Amino acid sequence: MDGQPPHSRSENAAPRPIAAQSTPKRTRLVALAKLALALGLLAWLCTDRLDLRSLTAVSPSPTLGLLAAMLLASMLLPALRWWWLLRIQQIDATPWQAVKLTWSGYLAALILPGAVSGDVAKSYLIVRHCPAHRGRSLSTVLVDRLIGVYSLLLLGALSAAALLATDSVDGQGKTLAWTVVALLAGTTVAATALVAGPWRRIAEPFVPSKWSQAWRDSGRLYWQAKRALAGCLAISLVSSMLTAAAFTVASRVLQEPVAWSSSLSLGPLVVLANCLPITPGGMGVAEAAASELFQQRGSVHGAEMMLLIRVLMATLSLPALLVLLGRRGSSISSTPIDLRPADASPRHGDADADLPNAA
Repeated sequence: MDGQPPHSRSENAAPRPIAAQSTPKRTRLVALAKLALALGLLAWLCTDRLDLRSLTAVSPSPTLGLLAAMLLASMLLPALRWWWLLRIQQIDATPWQAVKLTWSGYLAALILPGAVSGDVAKSYLIVRHCPAHRGRSLSTVLVDRLIGVYSLLLLGALSAAALLATDSVDGQGKTLAWTVVALLAGTTVAATALVAGPWRRIAEPFVPSKWSQAWRDSGRLYWQAKRALAGCLAISLVSSMLTAAAFTVASRVLQEPVAWSSSLSLGPLVVLANCLPITPGGMGVAEAAASELFQQRGSVHGAEMMLLIRVLMATLSLPALLVLLGRRGSSISSTPIDLRPADASPRHGDADADLPNAA
C-alpha cells in the first residue's frame, strides 16, 4: 500500500529456528572443548609423566620395524573382518575395496573424537557406494565395531578375572576389573539381541518402519552365518592381541622392556580408553591411561609407549589420503566402486531400497 515502505526480503523470510542457529555453534564449542581437553592432558603428561626425549632418541632399528609390521597387521585384519561381514550380508566387495574404505576410516579417526568417528566415515562411504542396500551395508559397520570392542573386552575380562581370582588388585584396580567384566556381559547381551531371532523381534518395535524389513533381512543373514561370525571374532582377537603385544615391542624400542603378560593384560584396556569419544582420536586419554596402568607394573614409560604406537599408526594411515584424493587408482570420492549385492535381482518387499538417502 501507498505510504508504507516495502518489506525487504529478509523481513519476509521465515526466521530460522533458534535450535538450528545454535547447533553449529554448539558443535564447534564441543569440538574446541575436546581439543582443549586433549591438549590439557598432553600438557599434564609432559609435566612429569611423558618423557619426549626418549621418543626423540628413537632411531630406525629391526625392533622398530617389527613394531611397525605388527601394527600394520593389526590394522589389516579388521579390514579382512569387515570384508567377511560384507560377504555375509551378500554385498559384493573385493578385499582391496574393504581395505581402502577401512583405511579411510582410520584417517578420519585421527582427527575426529573417538574411534567411532572412523566408523561414521566408513558408514558414509559404504552407503554412498552401495545405495541399493543401505541397511545391510550399515549393519556391517555396526557389527564390525561390536566384534572389535567385544574382542578387546574379552581379552580384558580374561585378564581381570585372573587378577580377581588371585586377589592381585584392590581399590581402583578391582573396580576397573569388575567394570570390564560387566561391560563384557552387556556387550554379549547386545550381540545376542542383534542376531538372535527372538531378541530381534523384541527390538523391532523400536526400529523405524522403513528400516524394519532391512533389520529382519540383515539379522536373518547373520543368524544363518554363526560360524562365519565366530571366524570374524577369531580375526578380531588376533588383531587385538597384536595391538596389545605391540606395547612390549614399543617398550623395547624405548629401552625399557615390559613383560608380555603386562602388555596382553593392560594393552586392551588402553585401547578401550583410546576408543572413548572424549578427545580427537583419543589423544591424551590413552596416554594417561597407559601411564597409570603400566606404572602399576613398574614401568614409567607407559605414555611414551602409547604415543609411539599412535605416531606409527598415524603414519601407516596416511596412504588413505591418496585414495580419498584420487591420486592413485580409482577415486572413492568421485568414482563409485562396485559393491553390488550378490543377489542383485530385487525381491518383493525388500525395504533396503526404501531407506533414506545418505546425503
